[in-house]
Amino acid sequence: MVRVCQLHGLLGLLMSVLRMQSQKDLFMKHHNTADGRIKVWLGIRQIMNSTDRLLTETRDTAKELETGIHMHIAEIPYENQLIIETRGVDNGTVTHLEKIKFLQNHLLAAHTVWVNDKEVDCLAKAGVKVSHCPAAAMRMLGFAPIKEMLRAGVCVSLGTDGAPSNNRMSIVDEMYLASLINKGREVFSTGTTDPTALPAETILRMATINGAKSILWDKEIGSLEVGKKADIVVINPSSWSMMPIHDWYAIILTDNNKHTVERHYYPVIHLLVFMYYSAICIWCLAFSKSCTNIRLSFTYRDVWASFRALQLISQDTCHLSPATISTM
Repeated sequence: MVRVCQLHGLLGLLMSVLRMQSQKDLFMKHHNTADGRIKVWLGIRQIMNSTDRLLTETRDTAKELETGIHMHIAEIPYENQLIIETRGVDNGTVTHLEKIKFLQNHLLAAHTVWVNDKEVDCLAKAGVKVSHCPAAAMRMLGFAPIKEMLRAGVCVSLGTDGAPSNNRMSIVDEMYLASLINKGREVFSTGTTDPTALPAETILRMATINGAKSILWDKEIGSLEVGKKADIVVINPSSWSMMPIHDWYAIILTDNNKHTVERHYYPVIHLLVFMYYSAICIWCLAFSKSCTNIRLSFTYRDVWASFRALQLISQDTCHLSPATISTM
């Protein structure tokens, strides 16, 4: 019996090594291919079907490969209860992951609904990124403490979750739902309404730069900055659903939909670009003649060039291949 157990243990260890090696082989084959648009990460489905050895080996392998880990964390109350009973911790998944030093700044935690204040602090101190999925949360999971996470310094982005939990798979819809669900949670938890519980500007950051940070790609995408890739979504501000226009940040969340999105160039991560009018300046995009670089303009002199560029794009006569943003 002892020899059988030892053999079983050795076979398990060998299979674990072979499986991890296969992940490394896939990483070496596919990571940074397609002009750098394909990134390979390691994935843990959830803690309920993962041993501590699998978790720690995945952590170490991700560190070795300098890549990220995606994992569903603290989705449902049963998950926390099971971990309390089987792993000997006083709360749940995040507490146990912190205990085995799995929480790292390259970890993207999906959902993270059922966490307490102490666990939120653990996420913040470790630099863990959180993907907030409002549609899935309302459908089956619960209300994540997003306001508290942001206040603690956690990088929170937006996600759609998988098709069985969502069906729509629209990041534009998730922005709108995020603005509603978190205001509703505020009423439920405090008994008072607060329309500023999760401001439109914050949600826009969650959908753009925080999304880039969450996938460890913020040095290249996620915002319109000099040297970054020109990943752009053009929104039509003249459609009937966008009228009247009072607050650009709010209108992108509440009135925007898939029908107002005109074009999406260099599709890496959704980045929303809009025309903002004021008495002092016009923010616009001025395209170079080759249409491979983008300049940011804050004066009236490039207004015509901007509108002409957008006109050419709408006629599909101008295309943006992988581009970078340059100075004036």
